[in-house]
Amino acid sequence: MIASALSRVLPCVAVALLAGVDAAAADVAVKPEHARVVSVLDGDTLLIDPSAGGRQEVRLAGVQAPKPFPDGSEGWLVKHAEAAFRGLSELADGAALILIVPEQRTNRYGQLLAQAHRADGLWLQGEMLRRGLVRVQTLPATSAHADEMLAIEAQARREGRGIWADPRFAVRTPEALSRDIGTFQVVEGTVQRTARVKSRIYLNFGEDWRSDFTVSMTPRLAAAFAASGIEVMALAGRGVRVRGWLDSLNGPLIELTHREQLELVDADTAAAGPRVIPPAATAAPVPAPAVP
Repeated sequence: MIASALSRVLPCVAVALLAGVDAAAADVAVKPEHARVVSVLDGDTLLIDPSAGGRQEVRLAGVQAPKPFPDGSEGWLVKHAEAAFRGLSELADGAALILIVPEQRTNRYGQLLAQAHRADGLWLQGEMLRRGLVRVQTLPATSAHADEMLAIEAQARREGRGIWADPRFAVRTPEALSRDIGTFQVVEGTVQRTARVKSRIYLNFGEDWRSDFTVSMTPRLAAAFAASGIEVMALAGRGVRVRGWLDSLNGPLIELTHREQLELVDADTAAAGPRVIPPAATAAPVPAPAVP
């Protein structure tokens, strides 16, 4: 058993999950399911033998482990993928699990989505994040408990654990995104101005919206932010951290689809900038589209 403060706290998290008291996850149907791990497939996927039914693949909801390219290129990425696989194998191989499954039970690949807890209370997502072996990557269907996961990820990042010791996984600044289009990134900076244009709301991070980094969202999502105490149209001058897939539309752009993709950070820290990827390094690509 892993002896750490986190492992002492996580049983309480598991109890809260089982009791269904997470008000932030009202869209989640808390239905504990029991299973045993048959094998670990990669750093965020398990093969389980459930108490009822045949064997099934389980995707750890809300996190993403590094995934190598099919051709084995980018050896540094293979190294991180193997580290995540070894970590999850150590934690879960053969273990009895309690799975908390959302209403959207499976992703597009037929994998069961779940927050996974060992029978002794250890939360697999939390421990993998604590070790820096995975990062938070939620979608609307897998955003439950994002606040807890983001807090654990932030601690691992501050301490340079696992992937966070590699500058290719560094949090980006709005000015350092030109080579990252088409990849999943975490970006931190200060919002320069906000605008609503027809059916879109934009957060601009530079003087020229035609070329600088921008975050986009629908008014409906802005209303969801407002319900949680964040008025997005009033974010000018505030430091934020956003995560998502970088597209190119009048410069680099991240389209937000759910509230958990944006965090408020200290404006002075954001203005100073986080660690910036060195010129000689390459982006941290993810070869396959994100899955719930």
